[in-house]
This record gives sequence, C-alpha cells and structure tokens, in this order.
Amino acid sequence: MKKDKRERIIETAKELFIEKGYIETKVEDIARKMGISKGNFYTYFKSKEEVFHESIEIKKRENKEMLDSIDISKEPAEILKEYFFSKMEKFLNHSQKISLHILDEMMKNEEIYKLKKEMEEMEIDFLKQNVLNKYKCEDVDFKGKFIYRCFEAFLLSEGLNKRMEGKESCLKIEKDDIEKIIKFIDKGIR
Repeated sequence: MKKDKRERIIETAKELFIEKGYIETKVEDIARKMGISKGNFYTYFKSKEEVFHESIEIKKRENKEMLDSIDISKEPAEILKEYFFSKMEKFLNHSQKISLHILDEMMKNEEIYKLKKEMEEMEIDFLKQNVLNKYKCEDVDFKGKFIYRCFEAFLLSEGLNKRMEGKESCLKIEKDDIEKIIKFIDKGIR
C-alpha cells in the first residue's frame, strides 16, 4: 500500500512537472492533485526534490527497459526501426503536455541535463553495439552519435511543428518518413 502511494505521488509529480514546470510545482500542488494532505505527502517523501530524484531514476530504468525490449537478433535496419518506433512512442507520451517554456526550464536544470546526457550515451552505446557492429563499420562513435541525433532532431521537429493531435495518427502519418530515414541510414552505412 505504501509503495503504491509513493508511486502515485511520483506519477502525479511528474505530470505536474511537465505541465507547470519543476520550479512552479509546489508540494501543495502535488498533494491537492492527489487528494491528500501536505502532511501525508511528507509521510512518503522529505521534499519535492526527493520526488524529483526518484522520478529521474525511474526515467533511467524506463529507458533501459525500452532498449532491452528491442529484439537485437534482427537485421540492423529492423533494429533501427524498432528502436525508432520505441523512441517515438516514448516521445509521444509527453509531447502533448509539454510547452516550450517548460522544455527550456528542463534543459536548464542540471539534473535533467545530466539525465538527458546519460540516456543519450545509453542509446548511442545500444546503437553501436547492436546496429553498427553488425554492419562491421568503422568510426562507430561518430556514426552512433549521428544516428541518435538524426532521430532526436526528427522527433523534435515533428513534435514542435505538428503538436501531434494524437499518438495513433502521428505514428501512421510518420511511418513513411521513418521508413525513408531507415533506408537512407541503412544504405549509407552499408
């Protein structure tokens, strides 16, 4: 029961951090949205910062789980496709709710920036080990970063330009573009 409530507090806090920003979110906001007292919040967490730190650790685990769920026995282009669709799914879960102001605030936060860099390295290592090594190509460091940044730029560009009306429609609309990107990368690396 206590674990469930802790998890619900973390989820509620994450939603508010995305909607209002970390700075603007107060413990009172989290407690109010949860329907609990501020004192009850402090039964589970010492501070908003502690909730924030736990949410960062969860994000790291989720990113690792996403990468671990990809079938690496497939051909490199298929691995890229699965990786990219997994990234897109993750991105779509938050793109609707986050504003440019909040995104800017998040990137100025040292802990979030550090998390972003750790996840970037985790994903680049995944690409190097499970895609680029299968191609037996040279300069896997540069190529891993290039592929990662191509996908990141595509997601950010599409997300900001369209503000995506819904997950399903976006996945359908972008499927052709994604196929072209994968073919381009596959052809370029071979």
